[in-house]
Amino acid sequence: MADAQPQSSGSKSILGFELPRDGNKKPVPKWVPVTLLAFSTVAMTVPIVLLLRHRAATVGKRLADAPPPPRRTTSSKGIALANPNPSLFSVKDSVISSAEASTSSAPAMAKAGDNFNGALHCAKAFCIATMAVGAGAMASVWGIRQYMGVETTQEFADRMRLAILSRMPVLSARIHRPPAPEDGDALLPPEPVVTAEPELASLDAGEEWTWAAAESRLKEAFDKHGFYGWAAAAMRELEAEGRLERSKRGHV
Repeated sequence: MADAQPQSSGSKSILGFELPRDGNKKPVPKWVPVTLLAFSTVAMTVPIVLLLRHRAATVGKRLADAPPPPRRTTSSKGIALANPNPSLFSVKDSVISSAEASTSSAPAMAKAGDNFNGALHCAKAFCIATMAVGAGAMASVWGIRQYMGVETTQEFADRMRLAILSRMPVLSARIHRPPAPEDGDALLPPEPVVTAEPELASLDAGEEWTWAAAESRLKEAFDKHGFYGWAAAAMRELEAEGRLERSKRGHV
């Protein structure tokens, strides 16, 4: 009796992984997983190698730019003493070179400072801001005139009042509502105070206005009723003078 052959489970083991296999389809070639593994390895290795090379180049550049370490020298001879009499020419040359450098840098700094004028820059900024604000205001006024079709400020006020009355009736009613007692004493109109007007001297019906008579009446009003009486009398005298001038010119 022949040994029973194990039935296929419908899957194939490749590199330890079970891949499903359909009986109607061809099996997966062995080179496919090997190729995928090779590509994955290369894709992971190449960036690491490039990163290491870049890091090595950066470190080498830093080491090349770094100053050399100080040398440690040992000599069997004694330490040489400093020259007690330094050369006067070397000191004089160093002083002259430093003075020339300072004098050459001073005019350059002064020239750079002279080119900047704070007042001129402030005036320029103010002019630019004024022109920008003026242009914006003119553009806004022109746009509102074209949009609303008005020519004067009175027409604009009438249009805005009509718009508020038609579109905001509740607000208009609250604005134009007469004050009520429940609003408080602060909103109620004050009671009119009756003041007795001073009796001022006036012209008679047939008397002609003259400056001498007007001056005497103004003096009398000031003596009796003070400054307010004098002001009222002056208004009356001006009206009388105006009527006289109009009658002379034939306008009355």
